[in-house]
Amino acid sequence: MEGEEIITRSRPKISIIDTDIKSDKLRKHVLYSISGSDNVGSFACLRRYKEFSTLRYVLVAHFPGCYIPQIPPKQMIGNLANDFVQVRKSLLEYFLQQTSQSETLYQSEAFQTFIRGPPDFLKPAFEMKYVKYSSIAQALLKEFSDYGTFQVSQENESHIEDSCQYFKTGLEALEKFESNCKENLENYNDLKKEVKSLMSGVKEISLFYSEKYGGTAVEVIEQEEFQNPYIELLNWTRQDILDLQAMIECIQNRQNLSKIKAKSEEKLEAFRGKLVKAQSGKKSIGDIFSKKSKESKVLEIEAEIKKSEEEIESLSLIFNVTTARLINDLISEFKEFKTQRFENMMKAFTDCSVKEYSDFINQAKHLESKLNN
Repeated sequence: MEGEEIITRSRPKISIIDTDIKSDKLRKHVLYSISGSDNVGSFACLRRYKEFSTLRYVLVAHFPGCYIPQIPPKQMIGNLANDFVQVRKSLLEYFLQQTSQSETLYQSEAFQTFIRGPPDFLKPAFEMKYVKYSSIAQALLKEFSDYGTFQVSQENESHIEDSCQYFKTGLEALEKFESNCKENLENYNDLKKEVKSLMSGVKEISLFYSEKYGGTAVEVIEQEEFQNPYIELLNWTRQDILDLQAMIECIQNRQNLSKIKAKSEEKLEAFRGKLVKAQSGKKSIGDIFSKKSKESKVLEIEAEIKKSEEEIESLSLIFNVTTARLINDLISEFKEFKTQRFENMMKAFTDCSVKEYSDFINQAKHLESKLNN
């Protein structure tokens, strides 16, 4: 999708230009060579899959309920095979490019450290993993101030729930379609090989009949190097699967915020109950052996109550802002982006298919014209 917002300045350029397999003490791993440029200047770095995964983890933690582009899943077996590495390279590049289209995500400390930071991204990323809800709320309020007073309605909840359901339906359909694309890609490759072998045989037999029997020599034209039309279709399918997974996760993370808030409210009520007991002088079994004074105990509980109230307030703000983003921006932008990509992909697929199958027809027509003359 176009990202969290449209960037008015020149958009960053980012790509994975190469891969390399390296060995550490325990096992081999793939390094992805990233290169790009933006308004600040150029950048280049080497990152492994684990660092991509960590980057996304941090982004999700810092921007709960926001759309964070997805990365391909981890795979333990066969992850060094060239075909697998090239597919993963393409999907990781897609992740970087999609993320860089959101200025909010691109300018985040995590992403900038990833593309411009030290050789080992995991160390600084570890310090970024844990963030207070109050900090998240302040950042969201600053970035999306128009949604600071948004109140969630039942209509909003129904719209989001319905959207999530058809996103899941679409994901299921695409996962089946991916299998079809893989099968057709292999079948098409086999067909091209067979046709090439067949035409070579026709040429050889034609020469034999011409030389030995005095028949008409048939000129067989070589078919141009082809682009399997199913390759791009499969790539598009894989990308769209990741995009749908990211959108579904975005909605589910918002639901998780609601659950976290409910637990915080339960915790707050428990502290309030403890405060009443402490103020009345009642002691629990644990308090009997405690050396803390009544006043000290009351102050301690009051501090916990204040902390819980602030956390609930922050969670409410985060929940409301992320809901507003989904309702007013993300879902509609996602649909529009997916529709446009689908139309472009179908056009590219049909154009490529027409060209490839036209080559088959041209070969046959060429043979026909030679035989008729």
